[in-house]
Amino acid sequence: MTEALLVAGVVLCLAILAILFILLKRNPEQLFSALQLRLDSLEKSQERIERSVRDDNAKNREEAASNARQTREEMTNAIVSFGNSLQKQMTGMADLQNNQFSSFTKQLSLSTQTNEQKLHQMRETIEQRLEAIQKENTQQLSLVREDLTASGNALREEVNNAIVTFGDSLQRQITGMAELQSH
Repeated sequence: MTEALLVAGVVLCLAILAILFILLKRNPEQLFSALQLRLDSLEKSQERIERSVRDDNAKNREEAASNARQTREEMTNAIVSFGNSLQKQMTGMADLQNNQFSSFTKQLSLSTQTNEQKLHQMRETIEQRLEAIQKENTQQLSLVREDLTASGNALREEVNNAIVTFGDSLQRQITGMAELQSH
């Protein structure tokens, strides 16, 4: 298949060369003038194409510059927006922390006051109980003293009575012995 195409291409080139040779032999000036017209037409087309390419390049540069400017503006706006958003969030977090700190301070103050009140009440209760215990102990000690005093007095009286009784008994025995001796 490739050989057939190669042969066809070579035959076609030879045919074109033969046609060109025949045309050159006939009227070379007419061919050159037609060729000159064609070259002028090609030159004008080339100039138009170059102008069009230059215009397109200029437009592309302007569009690229415009796009770059627009991209920079969008990036700047996005960064500013991000900064503002971040600042708002940080401010919000700071406010929240301040509120929580204030709430914690109030709770701590309230808890401290409550604890102080409870301690004061406990102190008063303990003092009242201690006073009651002291009164009770004083009363019991007074009763014990009275009992001891009464017991001591009774014991003293008993001892005195016993001594008197013993003394009387001893006296009687001495008198009885003296009588016995005298008899």
